[in-house]
Amino acid sequence: MIRVDGIEETAAAFDALDKKVRRRVLPKVARAGGALQLKEARRTVPRVNRHLASSLALVIRRYAGAAVAVIGQDTNKVPRGKKRKTAGGISGSGAAAPIHLVENPVRPHAIRPTSATQLRFTSHGQVIYARRVQHPGHRGTSSLARAAASTQGTAQAAAERKLAEELAKEAGP
Repeated sequence: MIRVDGIEETAAAFDALDKKVRRRVLPKVARAGGALQLKEARRTVPRVNRHLASSLALVIRRYAGAAVAVIGQDTNKVPRGKKRKTAGGISGSGAAAPIHLVENPVRPHAIRPTSATQLRFTSHGQVIYARRVQHPGHRGTSSLARAAASTQGTAQAAAERKLAEELAKEAGP
């Protein structure tokens, strides 16, 4: 869980807004802060196959009157230059590795075929068949959490600037 300093003051300013104004303004404020964090997340994710960073997306969700910027993976995103989704990545169903397999630690485990008798993969230009392979596991990158922590102050400042800008627009000339 990431703690944002100064959120209480910002929340008090949000609560003081009219309900209609809040519905219009809050998504813009959340997007302003989230855009900086998305940019940093794209910069820091590992370059597994060059498609992981481009598959990250920002979505604004509404929860109980609040607007929240959520950064995650758009699984339907087609890499630039490709006409359609092609086989690739870890699961063979898309071009980018699933973010949860890169972000979170994975314990060593055996990989067995699910619908065939053998696994087929290419290693160093050779096609290899195996009934079972041993995945070594990995520590996970935590790049999304690091990106959120490193841009916390600038994202909050951008959100506050956007809030002030939008409130000035709402107040009129």
